[in-house]
Amino acid sequence: VIVPAGPAPGGTCGTPVTVPAGTAVITETIPAGTVLAGVSTVPSAGLLVSSNLATGTATVTVNAGGQTIVIFIDAGIPVVPTNGFVQVCKVAGAGVAVGTNFTFDVAGTPVIVPAGPAPGGTCGTPVTIPAGAAVITETIPTGTVLAGVSTLPSAGLLVSSNLSTGMATVTVNAGGQTIVTFIDAAKPVVPTNGFVQVCKVAGVGVTVGTNFTF
Repeated sequence: VIVPAGPAPGGTCGTPVTVPAGTAVITETIPAGTVLAGVSTVPSAGLLVSSNLATGTATVTVNAGGQTIVIFIDAGIPVVPTNGFVQVCKVAGAGVAVGTNFTFDVAGTPVIVPAGPAPGGTCGTPVTIPAGAAVITETIPTGTVLAGVSTLPSAGLLVSSNLSTGMATVTVNAGGQTIVTFIDAAKPVVPTNGFVQVCKVAGVGVTVGTNFTF
């Protein structure tokens, strides 16, 4: 018997089939991508002896001279996501000009994000990657340092970070989005010179204002 699916609650019914009174076994060939979600009988639920949703089998009672209507309800198999999304945001910290482009490697995908004003900065386009741990590496420009890394919606998504190498490892949940914010600042200038100041005192017999060379 081939029966087209119809709208709830009654669906579409096929042509009645004559069978011996007693119990009858009905087996549905479950199409790929669907599951048998339920089986019921009319006029009485008591006509359903047993059902096995996994195998698409139902056993029903057929009374002599009566009609047993068996309704099968199928549904699509829920799609379980295996990927998630990573979105990199960039904040221009102290000494970094807003709009300065920064380059990132997001689990193998290159991304360029311009630095934006605090606190949110500017965010790049989300990148689709497999769920699990993802490594993001920033190419730190000369004259700047990576001052901090944080994640949204939860700080717990940040597994680890190495500010000196510009690297952060984050957790990406299946079907979820991890926002990773990098904050850069201008590299502090470390002085390499110092100062010497010479003072001159006019002692006994020396006229104040006399110039001395050193």
